[in-house]
Amino acid sequence: MPAMKTRDEPSLPEQRERLEELRRWEQSLDALRARRNDLEIECIAGDVALRRIRDRHAPMDTALAVDIEAALDRRRSLEERLERSREGTRPERDRLALARDALRLWLEAPREDRRARGGGRVRHVLFAVSLVAIIAALSVHVVFLVLLLPVAGAASFLSWSGQDHAWRRMGAKRRYLATRVDAPREWEEDAVRLRLSEIEARIEAQAARSPERPEHGPRELEAMLDAEHGTLSDLLARAGLDRGALDPETEGWIRELGHATRSRRELAEVQGEIAGVSRDVDELREALYRYLARRGAAGSGGRADTASLSAGLERLAARRG
Repeated sequence: MPAMKTRDEPSLPEQRERLEELRRWEQSLDALRARRNDLEIECIAGDVALRRIRDRHAPMDTALAVDIEAALDRRRSLEERLERSREGTRPERDRLALARDALRLWLEAPREDRRARGGGRVRHVLFAVSLVAIIAALSVHVVFLVLLLPVAGAASFLSWSGQDHAWRRMGAKRRYLATRVDAPREWEEDAVRLRLSEIEARIEAQAARSPERPEHGPRELEAMLDAEHGTLSDLLARAGLDRGALDPETEGWIRELGHATRSRRELAEVQGEIAGVSRDVDELREALYRYLARRGAAGSGGRADTASLSAGLERLAARRG
């Protein structure tokens, strides 16, 4: 007699879904264990650094070092934002619009046509005439140099008009680069058209989103930076240090201490996650094994690994089919 289905027990399709869930949990567990191994190596390196630090610097509370490191990072970020703000960096949407217009100008620059190519042939003729005039002036009389004046003017005009395409593209390229938007892969028509379509897509995406909060102005950033300076000074004072005397070496060992402390904290958190996920994996694996065992489809030897559980579910499906 086949085994009776227990009350509220998941069906075979649901058991397959549980098997897929088990696989996902096992992948997460593998990733956590890999991260644990990396953190253990970081902690060993951190312990070595801490021993070196203790030999050269006064002891510091590890939690305080983490807070100082975070304050240093916030200060650096605010300084960079303030610098960009003082440079007059345009909002993203304005910069993209200027970049789009510059690329359109680059593509719309008049191409070299028959008239330009004809102008090139005329320039060759004028060059020959100039050469003859110079030879005549040297061998006959200097008055022949007067012939160079109209020739030079015509050549200059043709040279300028023939290079109109290049001049316009050069100006459009300079306008584009001034926006600081990523340049095309190369300044060829296909690459420029591709970059233009990408920028137009970004502009449309921004227009579709709700308006973003404008970036802080220089005065606001200066006030935020002053407040951060005060926070940093207070933290350093607790460590017996002065902000004005914070040299790169001192900042370096504070960062090493903070990094080692954060690695140990994260290692403890990851180990806790591994323990919790392992329990969930074991419970799910055991539930699947019991389901198969009650139906005589479990693997031999009490194996409950994913491959054996998958094979058991396939045997059970084949038997029912």
